[in-house]
Amino acid sequence: MLREAVTQGTEVGRLAKPYMDKGQLVPDSIVDAVVAEWLRRPGRPDSFLLDGYPRNSAQARTLDAILRDLRLPLRAVILFRIDDEVAVKRMLGRQRGDDTEEIARNRLRQFREEARELVGHYRKQKLVHEIDAGEPVEHVYVRIACLLLPKDA
Repeated sequence: MLREAVTQGTEVGRLAKPYMDKGQLVPDSIVDAVVAEWLRRPGRPDSFLLDGYPRNSAQARTLDAILRDLRLPLRAVILFRIDDEVAVKRMLGRQRGDDTEEIARNRLRQFREEARELVGHYRKQKLVHEIDAGEPVEHVYVRIACLLLPKDA
């Protein structure tokens, strides 16, 4: 969503771009605004995945409030367990212009620091499902699909 906002040159995208260019995490207020706008827009699918959001407990509380307002239940939170070296290698494999090894390691370090409280927030709601993301991508995909697809599908 952030990259789309930057590409489209939206106000929020212009605010986010300097942070992204430096490999820094975009401030909560900007990210929350992008997500809220997307969730409230007409034509949003009834089911969706949020990748990388929320990244901290403050964002989680904002998301909880938005979802409550929209009467959308949060079905699951997936916690990927992965070795740092594997994670960095995968981030660099995406070949995005702002993904250098230094930036990837910085993002991973920042994420791990913020994730502790976030995971606790969702553990209290009994929504956390841990998946070994070091497995082959196909295996991870199957685990996620089994977790998220409706039981009658």
